[in-house]
Amino acid sequence: MGGKPGQPVQEQAREQILATLQFLHPPGGVFEICLIGPKAAASPHWEGRAGGKKPIVAGWFRDPEKAAD
Repeated sequence: MGGKPGQPVQEQAREQILATLQFLHPPGGVFEICLIGPKAAASPHWEGRAGGKKPIVAGWFRDPEKAAD
């Protein structure tokens, strides 16, 4: 991952995610992010997520910054 020297990997990843979202989605448009079977532990941001063998987390966004977070 390219990034600024000394920049934490998590910040580099967020910058790349944000750049990708901005490239794929025009400003002001609505887009969905859907995770099927995420490996990470549940987040407090995942309100109402579906559990089970293949949990599903989805969200609709207008703001790429919020989606990247």
